Order: sequence, then structure tokens, then C-alpha cells
Amino acid sequence: MIASPSPLPALDRRAVALLLAATLTTMANAAISPALPGLEARFAEHPHAALLTRFLVPAPSVAVVLIAGWAGLLADRLGKRALLLAGVLLFALAGSLGMVLNSLEAILASRLALGVAVALIMTAQTALIADYFDGAARSRLLGLQISARNLGGLVSITLAGVLALMSPMHAFAIHGVALLILPILWTAITEPKRPHVAHTTSTEDHASTQAADRGRAAGVRGHPHPACEVERVRGRASHGAAEDGARVEEAPHVAEARPDRGAPILCEQQ
Repeated sequence: MIASPSPLPALDRRAVALLLAATLTTMANAAISPALPGLEARFAEHPHAALLTRFLVPAPSVAVVLIAGWAGLLADRLGKRALLLAGVLLFALAGSLGMVLNSLEAILASRLALGVAVALIMTAQTALIADYFDGAARSRLLGLQISARNLGGLVSITLAGVLALMSPMHAFAIHGVALLILPILWTAITEPKRPHVAHTTSTEDHASTQAADRGRAAGVRGHPHPACEVERVRGRASHGAAEDGARVEEAPHVAEARPDRGAPILCEQQ
């Protein structure tokens, strides 16, 4: 009998929120495709209008390649929830900014900023899936994530095409959909708890080292260190061989230090 896979919690609002965030990533590249001919005609006086308008589509992907690695570091430092919310907000602002910009260079810069937002969203969203779910539920949600991205691209291109019929600049408004998703993410997503790892501080290491040195120097009371016993035997032998009963002053003996045994051992006088 084949065991059925563990069901994904369909009503888990975290899963729904993360899948909604995934729909934004494909939208960034494909949404303005229907508006490209109109944009080229609008900026026909620009000497490089044809080149720049075609570069508007892959521009976010270029930014993702450059920023994605740093986004992981930001997630560890700032938190995955904060990174996701910041990415969605930047997505809405940078994506919709093209509606009011009057130059291709400015629109291109906004598209690169949109790519930064996509990098933040993709990094935080995937990391949160890994934190919230495990086993079969995680695998299924990662598969649904791909479907959500494709669905988001299909819907965004369709709506952007309708808006582009009115004006090529209106196609940028489709990115404002992210503002509708932001409240859902705010309420559903919480920052995962980080595992606590105990670290020994340098002060504790120094204190333990000093305690060990004092133990070696004084020895355990009633049980002198073997090296001290050897030094005492040597002192008594030299005392017995002294001429005319001359008293030999005994000074505290220090056992010879060996590299493998740490600091010299201070022996008490008898």
C-alpha cells in the first residue's frame, strides 16, 4: 500500500500569502511587453529608442543577478519578514513609477530598481517557505510556487495589454497590484525564531585558563604535584651533603616547565 503524501495546509494563511508574493516575480519582466511598441513610438525622437525600449523587459533580471546574493545577507541581518515587506513595497513603487516618467533613461532606472525588489521578494519568500514547512508539505509548496509565478505572469500580461490599449504608460500601473498583497503579508507573515546557539566568550575562556594555572601552581590540598615531590627529594639530598652542617636555605622550587604541560609549577616550601 502506497502512503499518501502529507497534505499541505490549504487554509494556512502563511502559505497563501507566500504564493501571492510569488505571483509578482514573473510580472516584473513580462507585464510591459504589450506596451513596448507604444513606448517606442512615444519616444521616437530619442536616438536609441528602439534599443532602450527592448532593454526594458530584461532589465529587472539583470538587477536580480547582481543583487540576489546580497539579498541573502540582508535576510540574515534584517530578518526575512522585513525583507519581504520591503521588497513588495519597492516593487509597487518602482514598477508604477514608469507612468509618470518622461524619459527612457529614467524608466530604465525604475526597471532596474524593480529588479532589486524582485531579488528581495524571491530570496525572502523562498527562505520563509523553508522555515515554515518541512517534508512533503515544503516540496509541494515549492511546486505550487512555480505555478503561482506562471499564473501571475499570465494574468499580468493580459491586464497590461488591456491597459496598453489606452496608453502605453498605463501598462506600468499593473505593478500597483502589489499594494493589495502587502496587507495580507503584513498580517500573515511572522519572523521565524532563530535557534539559540551558546557561545563561550573570550572572558570565560580566560577565566578558566587562569583557574587551571592556579590549580597547577598550588596543587590539590593534601596531594602535592608529583613534580614538587621530586624537587623536595633533591633539596633534602643536597641538605644532607652540605659541609660543616651549614644550613642550606631552601627557596621555593619551581618545577621545570615542559612545552606539553603548560606553565611552570610553583612548589611550596616544607
